[in-house]
Amino acid sequence: MSSFTQNCVGFVERRQEDGIFPVRVASKSKNSGRKRKNFAENLEKMKDVPLNQRSTLRSLSAAIDVPRTSLFRRLKDGDSIKRVSSFLKPTLTDDNKIERLRFCLSKIKQNGFFPNMMNEVHIDEKWFFLTTNKKSYYVGINEEVPQRSCKSKRFITKVMFMAAVARLSYDYHRKQFFDGKIGIWPFVYQEPAKRNSKNRAKGTIVTKPIESVNSNEYKKMMKEKVFPAIREKFPSSYKQKIIIQQDNAKPHSKETDAELLSEANKKGWKMRLQCQPPNSPDLNVLDLGFFNSIQSLQHQSAPKTIDELIDCVQVAFDKLNNENLNNIFLTLQKCMEATMTKKGGNNYKLPHVGKTRLRNSEMLPEAFQCSQEAIDIANQALSDRSSSL
Repeated sequence: MSSFTQNCVGFVERRQEDGIFPVRVASKSKNSGRKRKNFAENLEKMKDVPLNQRSTLRSLSAAIDVPRTSLFRRLKDGDSIKRVSSFLKPTLTDDNKIERLRFCLSKIKQNGFFPNMMNEVHIDEKWFFLTTNKKSYYVGINEEVPQRSCKSKRFITKVMFMAAVARLSYDYHRKQFFDGKIGIWPFVYQEPAKRNSKNRAKGTIVTKPIESVNSNEYKKMMKEKVFPAIREKFPSSYKQKIIIQQDNAKPHSKETDAELLSEANKKGWKMRLQCQPPNSPDLNVLDLGFFNSIQSLQHQSAPKTIDELIDCVQVAFDKLNNENLNNIFLTLQKCMEATMTKKGGNNYKLPHVGKTRLRNSEMLPEAFQCSQEAIDIANQALSDRSSSL
């Protein structure tokens, strides 16, 4: 191809009897159709519309007088509007914010880095439901939508589980990696059926959920499940300095509970309880993302009984990638840094640092360094609070 046709758009070479000549093939007609209307002024008014009138394109269209199809085109192009999700967060008092700041500052070492958290165990409880009121599926054009039913949508069968996790680490004693998954256990009990039914005969052992988890059930779970599992699975190199972090729920024991500490510090192990700040699920690895990962896998199955639900949750817990748990521990460190920049508040955007990219390039650290700016903001907020009292 000659340089002429390479540099000229709309021309191709055609071979004729007396040589090769460029031939123009570009259309001489201009673009036809109606020009796109300019709704810049209307879209500018969107900032003044209350958020509750912007939940759907239909309501937003009526509020700013822009056709719904035009809004959809701009949403698809991503040049004028975008769709975001808003999640409820706990309301924080001034005292809550101060406790969050103190908690985050206590985690920072003298060199400005967060600890690697290899000796921390995070525990928490969560309800898992047999099913949900609404589920979405992809089906074929002529395929019937599956029918789902239950006796009451208000009282769907549920079971509370307690989970305990830690960071991925290497166990030098066993010469293998510890995956961080200590265990997940349901709050259930078993008893014989009192009468015959179409599902079972009288006397058959049935599993039932504990509807109210009190302090006695919590201590029983810690003594019979959590502490033995830590001794069995946790690397022995950390046996003298294990921190068990829990939230401030009423059934939970205090950090100085002598009964629990006596049970925890047996067989040469030393564990201590640590309570995270009140109203701070973002400072616990399980609430921060691990429970959501378990639930997403659990919802892919269709359990029909409590026993099947327990099996599904356990399988989902075991199937989760170890790197996912390690990522959430690193995300926790960034959440603590963001908490300090917001003076103890939780109105921050979840930080992203590209952990997968760093891991693929073998540059993912065990712990992140906290910015000096965040430390200064937190210290100044504590100083201002002290001077105001």
